Amino acid sequence: MNSKKCPQCGMTNWSTASNCKRCQASLNEPLTYTQQQMNVSSLNTTTMNFIKPEYYKHSGKFSVGGLLLGVILSVIAAVILSFIYSYIIYYLPFVYLNFLVCIGFSIAVGFTTGKLLELGKVRSNLIVAFAGFLVGLISLYSAWAVSIHALLNRANDPISLPEVFMSPLGVWETILSINETGIWSIKGATPTGIFLWIIWGIEALIIIGGSVFLSVGVSSGNVFCERCSAWCEMTKSIFLTSSDEPSNLKSGHILFFCVFAAFAARCRLRRAVRFFLILMRL
Repeated sequence: MNSKKCPQCGMTNWSTASNCKRCQASLNEPLTYTQQQMNVSSLNTTTMNFIKPEYYKHSGKFSVGGLLLGVILSVIAAVILSFIYSYIIYYLPFVYLNFLVCIGFSIAVGFTTGKLLELGKVRSNLIVAFAGFLVGLISLYSAWAVSIHALLNRANDPISLPEVFMSPLGVWETILSINETGIWSIKGATPTGIFLWIIWGIEALIIIGGSVFLSVGVSSGNVFCERCSAWCEMTKSIFLTSSDEPSNLKSGHILFFCVFAAFAARCRLRRAVRFFLILMRL
């Protein structure tokens, strides 16, 4: 049976109808250019809304107590990691490996910060990024304080580590002094001045930037259930069949299915189907 589709609202009407039953628009008059553009725009909008992917996003919620807990624990962990990082750099005889150690330190700080903020149930990527920046900055300062403390002890200038930590102005003056004289050499050349500032800037960028991006990556990679107020967990279980009859197990169908599933996960589906059919003939 023939029918007519309303150009205005899209309703399907009888072929003998002259006007749309819904909007009373004429079914015989051709569409104007403006009406055609409006219909195309409406169709594109509907299509885009239909194919627009939906995915999980954090709600942006967090509690002050959870945030403080995560930040405090992250700072404590960052200070401990700074001790390890500084003494590795201080005693490492190969200067070329300092770059890899710095990357490892940044990864450890960022991953730890993300996990501890996850413990505090922080679901805001912006807050996590800010916390990662703060923890990265503190870890960089801690690394400098520990390094300066080690240098002063080596120069027979006894000073306690808490005194160095509580004196940011003294740390800065020591950094300026080190920049003038240098602290390590490469093939007989001792970097100083602007070149040394560039190296220190790259180190700071790796530590702070890595702390920010990795903490956000760890936090955003998990799903939080607002109804349960808990992070979702992935569980793995054994594949269970619909029947436990010995005849079904002896037939080998389950084995074929397992082989097929493993093969399909590693190659194209068409090849996997062919392989499955060959197995079924055996």
